[in-house]
Amino acid sequence: MTRPIRATTPVAAAATLLFGALAAGCGGAAPPSASPAELGTFPIAYPPSGLAATPVALPDRLTLLVMGDTARAEFPDGSVADIRASGPDFAYQGGGTPGASSSGTMTVLIHLDQGQLDVRASQFTALDAAGRLVSLQVRPQAVSLHAGDRATLTISGVFIPGDSNLTWAPPGHIVITWDFSTELD
Repeated sequence: MTRPIRATTPVAAAATLLFGALAAGCGGAAPPSASPAELGTFPIAYPPSGLAATPVALPDRLTLLVMGDTARAEFPDGSVADIRASGPDFAYQGGGTPGASSSGTMTVLIHLDQGQLDVRASQFTALDAAGRLVSLQVRPQAVSLHAGDRATLTISGVFIPGDSNLTWAPPGHIVITWDFSTELD
């Protein structure tokens, strides 16, 4: 026969509940209905499938992304574009001591869904880990897009190790900044 434990103070009652909950959860196996996305009895949270995964970038609201992410840029004139930056790929490929900096190449993909958009080399800037502007070479230097058009731009610069970013500021408004880490070792 077991006797119930009686707590005489609120602290003792809370401790009794806590230890009881811990004891109930220890040593047990995951329920048979556990999916592979669960670790023991702690589920891994995934966004609902209907949730829009692409952030919307507006000229009056900067969007910060990780390199490789896509954003949907919407402009006051009704133009809408999906834009994605990836990279950078660095010249240093191992074998020896890395230099203090390395040339990196990024790729920017733009798909214009509606409207018109002029993309110029001067709309892209980059900062290195020291907060200095990186001299960029953008190819092609200019692209004019109409609804349904796609463009691929190649952007090159020399980066030092650490956190850097690439920013796109069409018609004079900073719209998207992609953050990335430069590792040369």
